[in-house]
Amino acid sequence: MPRKQLLVGRFARHGDPRGAVAMFLSVVSFAKSKSKTLLVKMVSQAGTGFSFNAKRSRLREKLTLLHYDPLVKKKVLFTEQKKIRSL
Repeated sequence: MPRKQLLVGRFARHGDPRGAVAMFLSVVSFAKSKSKTLLVKMVSQAGTGFSFNAKRSRLREKLTLLHYDPLVKKKVLFTEQKKIRSL
């Protein structure tokens, strides 16, 4: 039996109106928190279109870093293009 039905059934048996309140509190207590890290797409500024994914903290500013671009065969500047997902 699903958790919501158990909570409602437990309080509704005695005619107690707190069933809805108990169900609401259980949903709030199991809500997911935001993750601390993000997966972001890094794109080469050399214009080759080469990209890779990197992890960064949610609190940190957008990433810019030097990384090897195999199409140019040099280290070039990569900038964060977009957030892919939370980790």
